[in-house]
Amino acid sequence: MNLLVFSSASSISTNRAYIRDLVVNHSVKVHLCVLHRQTDENAQNNIKTKSEPFNITLHKLEGIHPRLESVKGIKNIIKIFRPNHILLEFDPASKLVNDVINSAKKNNSNIKIGCIVLENRIKNYVKDAFNSFFKGDFKLFFGNLLCEYFNRNAVKNIDYLFPISKESCNIYKKLNFKSKIIHQLPLGIDEKLFVRRSNNFKSKIRTKLKLKHFTIAYFGRLVPEKGIKYLIEALSLLKFGDWQLLIDSFETYKTVYSNEIEELINLKGLNEKIVFFDAIHEKMPDYYNAIDLLVLPSIENSNFKEQYGRVLVEAMLTKTFVIGSNTGAIPEILKEKILIFKSACSTSLSNKISEIKKTTETEKTRLINENYIRAIQNLTAQKQAKLIYRGIYCEKESNPYWEKGHAMFK
Repeated sequence: MNLLVFSSASSISTNRAYIRDLVVNHSVKVHLCVLHRQTDENAQNNIKTKSEPFNITLHKLEGIHPRLESVKGIKNIIKIFRPNHILLEFDPASKLVNDVINSAKKNNSNIKIGCIVLENRIKNYVKDAFNSFFKGDFKLFFGNLLCEYFNRNAVKNIDYLFPISKESCNIYKKLNFKSKIIHQLPLGIDEKLFVRRSNNFKSKIRTKLKLKHFTIAYFGRLVPEKGIKYLIEALSLLKFGDWQLLIDSFETYKTVYSNEIEELINLKGLNEKIVFFDAIHEKMPDYYNAIDLLVLPSIENSNFKEQYGRVLVEAMLTKTFVIGSNTGAIPEILKEKILIFKSACSTSLSNKISEIKKTTETEKTRLINENYIRAIQNLTAQKQAKLIYRGIYCEKESNPYWEKGHAMFK
């Protein structure tokens, strides 16, 4: 069984965990094509490709827009590796998927093609195209028409789709993909990396970071749609003062928005309560183990809706208390209403933090353990690999999984 995987997220080693599991536990022969936007020299230096139980090659993405990007030599890649199945971590309405479909079908019409998909916003490429036309944006007009063509080609030729949320499942049904090829799976987290550490270890990390009080954390990108502004405003409203915020250092990637957040911190007089850190992803479990509460305050706008919230699952696997806003896939991950607050509302978030602070240790332990059990049973890389293997290699006619569906978030 030969599986060819196209992925850009796999430039980070931890995001390859499900691929390792496919190789080690399911005996699938994998060739991974890591797609990147760096120079070839930087890619060779920055992307670790050794010590994996499968072959990896690096390929540069080129194009004027993410949906119009592709890589050179797809036909040769398929010809050399000769896969039975191809799996892409890309949206079907993209040039890359379209190029893979055309190259694969010309090479061998029996090759099965699938995509792991994230989109959870309603798409109507034809409507968007004409809206762009009447606004005089002809580049966007032609771009949307291309996406409509790519999507129609994918509907005819994609053999299976793996959305990562219920919202995403519904979106692709509306984009005319048949229900029988749509099967939800988790964006699996490496359960071997994200683990609970001892209290002694936690104390050492907290001492190193100079964390002395109730520690709230935000881990993730510093962009407006992640709602960090509302978190800072919420913290300024707290009635108790014995707290600290652990957040990624702005120095790594200075932007206009990071400057705005720094100004807001100064304006609210919170400088002394903020602890900055800088860490590679493989070290993130240390920081989860050091905090008391992880917050994901994402907001929704015309261009963004939280597709998953992987930091929540990472925290759940390390038995860290989590709360998140009521947008996108976050409520699907967290389930319990006590863990959800109103998106884009500083007051709601502030009240929720205060509520969690007052919650008894017994109740906190119960919620943490329930989150952990659901995460370890349903949201790991191992689970993702298992569902992909079933989806790709098991006969649908004899597999009850396909007939009854799969309740991912129990």
